Amino acid sequence: MSSNEPETTPDSRAAPEPGPAPEPGPAPETDPALRRAEAARDAVTEALEDHLDRLATLSRAARTDLDADLQAAGRLVARTTHRQLAANLALVEGLMAARTLPAMLQLQQDFLRRQMDWALGDWERMRAQALDLLKEGRQGAEEPDAGRRSS
Repeated sequence: MSSNEPETTPDSRAAPEPGPAPEPGPAPETDPALRRAEAARDAVTEALEDHLDRLATLSRAARTDLDADLQAAGRLVARTTHRQLAANLALVEGLMAARTLPAMLQLQQDFLRRQMDWALGDWERMRAQALDLLKEGRQGAEEPDAGRRSS
């Protein structure tokens, strides 16, 4: 033997002595505790997947609602701007055509009355829309809680 080789003795090559035999128990696939743990894990995984699906659905619905609201707001701004420009143009044309100061003052008074009526109408519409949005938001906030309590 060379000095680089490890020295082997009959004792170092011998197999270890067997210890006490493991206690027999249920096979891992039939262990009730393991089955319950796997069932719990699967239930949690399914609940998380369902929750993520609901969040994705709510996100898509919110995005759709937001897009619709933005389009409606754009149409409202366009209508209001057109209405205002038409009213201003009519006032200017009327003032240019008026021959007397009382006629000019009457045109201006009519213009201001229309502006006031429009502002009040716009205010009432916006108020109703805001109240509807608040009601919708409250209902949306209450629905998930009701779903959690019934589960």
